[in-house]
Amino acid sequence: MSSLLPCLLDGDCFFRCDCDSPDVGILFELGVTYIRNSTGERGDLSCGWAFLKLFDENGALIPLRTQELVVHGGTPYEGVVDTYGMSSKRGGSTGVLHQMLMSRKLPKLIIKLRSPNTRTREQLSLLPDTILSCVSTVPLLVLYRQLLADTLLLDRVTMQNADLICSSVLASFPEVLDHSDLMDAFRKSWVESESSLKRSDKKDVAVLKKLFESVYMSSVFPLLFSAEMPAPLWANEDTEAQRARLIYNPAHKITLETMLSSNHKHQAFNISQVSYDLLTSAWN
Repeated sequence: MSSLLPCLLDGDCFFRCDCDSPDVGILFELGVTYIRNSTGERGDLSCGWAFLKLFDENGALIPLRTQELVVHGGTPYEGVVDTYGMSSKRGGSTGVLHQMLMSRKLPKLIIKLRSPNTRTREQLSLLPDTILSCVSTVPLLVLYRQLLADTLLLDRVTMQNADLICSSVLASFPEVLDHSDLMDAFRKSWVESESSLKRSDKKDVAVLKKLFESVYMSSVFPLLFSAEMPAPLWANEDTEAQRARLIYNPAHKITLETMLSSNHKHQAFNISQVSYDLLTSAWN
């Protein structure tokens, strides 16, 4: 793909974990969202699941190569369910050839594991101990963490000071991570702004951190607290379309310059929108 993929469609992900348990792994659950025609009821249905153990029987990390995982029927909470009718039946053939033919009919999930390059590995070392996200979001996550570190380690009067910190970026960015469409809009604005920088500025962390704050405050922050923005609703095409019109349509775009305009409605102000609470964040 030559353009940016939405977060929900981007399969290039990273998994960072500090757990050394031999049972740690990644659970994949395949599902669909349905609408019942008779009642309009919405629901989710599991279509199968697969589990990838990250360590072998000897406690060594599994090889970084393409893995083929058999998709089991049912849900992970039911154990292995023979939904696809591939188990051997009484009186049926159980020969090697038969088993080979049956295994080829089993649904499988193809996962490609690879080691990050040196640059990405350095960036991942700045992220929380346990995190799963798209690789495309790593630069933004790193800059947020660096801004947070500057504020907590350099700007506080003392290390024991736990007063509220006035910062809209620090306070609201974690919430944006829960809104994939806003995160997509932020990445798009970031790529466009970063591409206009000089080569030397692209390597200057101080310049990048200032640009991060500027792009964030002029793009997704006003949208996050807009009263016109409908609340996200999973797999609801109407809601997704309404949010996309506000996010990407220039005629509806909300910027810092228009926040005080009577043409746009915003949520009632709350101190949590502009203040970072260290104690609450540490507890969570």
